[in-house]
Amino acid sequence: MSDSGNEIKATMMQEKFESVQDTPDCDAGTLAPLLLVFALLDKRSDLVNCALVCREWYRLTWHHGLWQSLSLQGATEANKRIHLLSAQPRFQSVQSINLEFAQDVSNDTVIKLASLLKLRNVNLNACQQVGDASVTVLAEKSPNLDTLSLYWNLKVTDATLAALRDHCPLLTDLNLSGCKAMTTDGIKALVMGVRNLVHLNLTRTPKVGDEGVVEAIKANSKLQTLNLYANANLTDVTFSSLDLLPSLRVVDLCGMQHMTDQGLQALAACTNLTSLNLTWCIRVTDTGVCAVVSSCPHLGLLSTHGLRGVTDAMVDALANNCASAMHSIDVRGCLGVEGRAPSELLKKLPNLTCFEVHS
Repeated sequence: MSDSGNEIKATMMQEKFESVQDTPDCDAGTLAPLLLVFALLDKRSDLVNCALVCREWYRLTWHHGLWQSLSLQGATEANKRIHLLSAQPRFQSVQSINLEFAQDVSNDTVIKLASLLKLRNVNLNACQQVGDASVTVLAEKSPNLDTLSLYWNLKVTDATLAALRDHCPLLTDLNLSGCKAMTTDGIKALVMGVRNLVHLNLTRTPKVGDEGVVEAIKANSKLQTLNLYANANLTDVTFSSLDLLPSLRVVDLCGMQHMTDQGLQALAACTNLTSLNLTWCIRVTDTGVCAVVSSCPHLGLLSTHGLRGVTDAMVDALANNCASAMHSIDVRGCLGVEGRAPSELLKKLPNLTCFEVHS
């Protein structure tokens, strides 16, 4: 049965069982294990099916804790589904909603959700009808917003960032990947009020330059993940400031054609680094990579795909400092690395399981 059909079935079951609401609940010790099992179900439709088993299961499936998260990822007729779901009594418990690639999600849809729910986590990836008008309302009505993902939302601009600055100081995870209308000024405005970011994705934001990224770094010293992939306009002004991020673990610098060894060496201060993507950073050589590798013993993933300035010296540095942690490496196109074959790399890095990181 379709998800839409299950939603309707849930409404029918709610009416059917209204007469048993006064029946004493099962013993709490009996229900607790079932509640844990129900919490592991990925699809709300599975939870609806569980509600059809018996009266006790029905009551348990409506436990508010099971309905704090709602996914309509890739759903067709998202507006219709949200209308059906909003009639359910436990809809008010939803705090996290995933609308990634859902069809026909409009500004009105987001405004309705923001008005009905106390949202903490929102995924609007690729909802391309969504713009500043609705995200601004979302920010205004969601002061406890923790996670917001706006990947490939071409209609959101600096106005959205200003709204987040004014209303969402608790934001820790922000994905602006592909939001091409956002600018340096917008990022500078954002971080005047948003200073607790742990994860920041600025992939493919061509209007965001060094000044904006540096301000974001200075304002959010607890960053653990930073994605700057495909922002080829960034320079060492940005990269030299990475030493201000002692908690940094994952950094994606793919395509940073202006980054030099001097800029990269700032990452040596990020001793908790576990993942580093340097694909097509064409000015980087052994000097910069070895400086980072020598200071980051937890490094488990490294891509130097397409770098002609690195040699076997880099592999030796990995073997000397990161051998136990390294599980993934990509040295395709690194002509100076003579032992590029997996069998040769395994002699120095025995824990490797992946040899193609970047596609």
